[in-house]
Amino acid sequence: MMAPLVIAPRFGGPPDSGNGGYVCGLIADRLDRQAEITLRAPPPLATPMTVERAAGGSVRVRHGRTLIAEGTCLPGGLDVEPPGPVPLSEARTAGARSRLRTHPDEHPFPSCFVCGPHRQPGDGLRILVGPVAGRDLSADVWYPDQSLARQDGDLRPEFVWAALDCSGAIGAIGDAAFLDDLRRIDAQLLDAQKKLDVAVRASGTTLTSIFGVGPVVAATVIGAVRDVSRFPDRDHFAAYNGTAPIEVSSGPRKIYRLSRRGNRRLNHVIHMAAVTQIRYRHSDGRAYYERKLAEGKTPKEALRALKRRVSDAIYGRLQADTRRTAASPR
Repeated sequence: MMAPLVIAPRFGGPPDSGNGGYVCGLIADRLDRQAEITLRAPPPLATPMTVERAAGGSVRVRHGRTLIAEGTCLPGGLDVEPPGPVPLSEARTAGARSRLRTHPDEHPFPSCFVCGPHRQPGDGLRILVGPVAGRDLSADVWYPDQSLARQDGDLRPEFVWAALDCSGAIGAIGDAAFLDDLRRIDAQLLDAQKKLDVAVRASGTTLTSIFGVGPVVAATVIGAVRDVSRFPDRDHFAAYNGTAPIEVSSGPRKIYRLSRRGNRRLNHVIHMAAVTQIRYRHSDGRAYYERKLAEGKTPKEALRALKRRVSDAIYGRLQADTRRTAASPR
């Protein structure tokens, strides 16, 4: 088993998902040579994913039981003849004509790390390619931020993969067709969200009364837990979802580290609920987080404590829902 793969929220594409090119670049780096990476499911953000070495030197990335991506080496390399370079002035003009740049409100994923027009310079790549006059090409000018460099000053490979992701799709199908595809995906996501909202309301759960727990989190919890009575108490539930820290004390000092055990899908939605609470200053979770910091906890330790608090709240709601259902007339 290789080291877990974690996608920082900065490198998102569609909501709650890593940018495909960036993620593929990170996976390719595990192969140490030319590689072909295939995404099988949206890569979650801020969640450890397991990376398994498979036969023939290939790798598989999983989130729980879900296969996220597969990667394999290309020993023969790529038989591709790149087009001639586009002069800087023409690339700048082409980028200025990009529909994503001239109509940023049409972009369904405006916070995409690569092509999101709402990202600030230095934070996102903001690569918005447009058609090059007189050539069957698209181009834009991009000045990589220093934060994307390795210690030797070269651009880290995963950002090359990222830069070629959205711009490659736009160049291949045109920015109008690219927007149509994004709108179609966005419509599918909205339709799925509506169906999920209806199903969660129909279940009668009170999980959504917890700050930061919306229909997606509630549905994930219900699906993962199934029957809360199989957990004798909240400590067993925390052990199951990985929010119970593991003691690694040495001598008189007690030290706890993050647990990598348990249901990672459930742990991920608890993490998202905790992060949402921290984001809103008026929430009880934010106040709890700040109290932990004042006690001398590090931000990571305070977040872990808040995740356990969210886990306990979820367990309490599930127990209350079960008692209410049992007391209801058949």
